Amino acid sequence: MIKLKRILSFLIIIVVVFTFGINCERISDSIIEYINKKPELVILDDNGFKKDFDFKYIKNSEDYIPYNKDDLLEIFYTILNMGWDEFTFYCPAEYLECINDIRELSGDRELLDDLNNYVSSFNSYDTMKTLFDIKSGEVIIKIQYNYTKDEIKDISSKIDDYILNNTNDTMSDEEMIRNFHDWIINRTKYDEVMAEKEESIYDSERIYGVLNDGYAICTGYASIMEVFLSKLNIPNYKISSENHVWNAVYINDSWKHLDVTWDDPTTNTGEDILTYDYFLVDNDVIVKDDDPNMQEHNFDKNKFLEFNY
Repeated sequence: MIKLKRILSFLIIIVVVFTFGINCERISDSIIEYINKKPELVILDDNGFKKDFDFKYIKNSEDYIPYNKDDLLEIFYTILNMGWDEFTFYCPAEYLECINDIRELSGDRELLDDLNNYVSSFNSYDTMKTLFDIKSGEVIIKIQYNYTKDEIKDISSKIDDYILNNTNDTMSDEEMIRNFHDWIINRTKYDEVMAEKEESIYDSERIYGVLNDGYAICTGYASIMEVFLSKLNIPNYKISSENHVWNAVYINDSWKHLDVTWDDPTTNTGEDILTYDYFLVDNDVIVKDDDPNMQEHNFDKNKFLEFNY
């Protein structure tokens, strides 16, 4: 009986070895495929306010796979540009410093804030939370935006109404921009209290300062102009210095500066004034009246490369 069991065990071993030998290549391929299998990225549609054109400083990521810091910054930018609340991507095994670079990038608020200049005002972020798993290389980005979905719907509808009632196919881009420039200035005063004390009863840092309150600071002026330009499919972004924000506009085959805030100057008498001193101008004009100490239009030409001339 014991001998018979040994024979049966021996036969079973032979069958197992023979079966494994026949399927060895298939099993090996399956194991390798499992080990090398990359997690599938979930790519959702954008929220309707994506900018489809790339800029010299930053562009949209093509595959969401980073191999260096520049790739990571492109992914962060693309998440904002798409208007996603949350996105997950993965560091490839060969990018050994990926997690360390993400730590550094996610802690650089100034660098991340630069991305807000290049996306729609509706997709500018307020807070960005970065989570990562060192072992798996999984990275999760969670975004809280400056505008809620309801606010975006409301503001977008109001600007759509303006475009419908105040523009037509016979007007040039410059004419349409000038009309909206005038409309903003005629309904808005510069919020000096906010500028001086960094607090105000008005929503002057945002688009609602122009639309509802009639008071704004430079971010409010520039943000509503950005939305208008984007709705007309005119390439544009917001350009900023340490003390100021205005618009960059691509028109008539060249990039120009547009500073609605400075075309709505404050006066001692409170008189409303509308000027065109900073309407679609070049570098030399935009800086002509800067305070030597403030240098309001002293922007970084290493970031806003369209004006690096």
